[in-house]
Amino acid sequence: MEDCDGAIGPDPATGNDRAPAKPRRSDRRWAASLVDPWIRRAFSPTNLRTTLQAMADAQHDNTDQHRVLAAHEKINTCQTKLDRYRAALDAGTDPVLVQQWITQVQAACG
Repeated sequence: MEDCDGAIGPDPATGNDRAPAKPRRSDRRWAASLVDPWIRRAFSPTNLRTTLQAMADAQHDNTDQHRVLAAHEKINTCQTKLDRYRAALDAGTDPVLVQQWITQVQAACG
């Protein structure tokens, strides 16, 4: 239930939390009064091409894809180094020296 001041709190009878109140009709009208003019302008015949191009450009942003590829390259580089260090250890390289190399790779590759 909603208190007179609109606050939501535990139900006095059960102590259980109450669900948030639904937006009032006046809240929806207010929100619509802000959004409707923007939508009309954005999708008007004079702005439609620009709006659609902006939407398409936002869908094809390669920034995230470049970051993912860079992360994969870094992981592969680090894995290659660790594989080499493991082979060097198997070939008899001083374990203390190999541990130092591994510590450097872990610091660099996070």
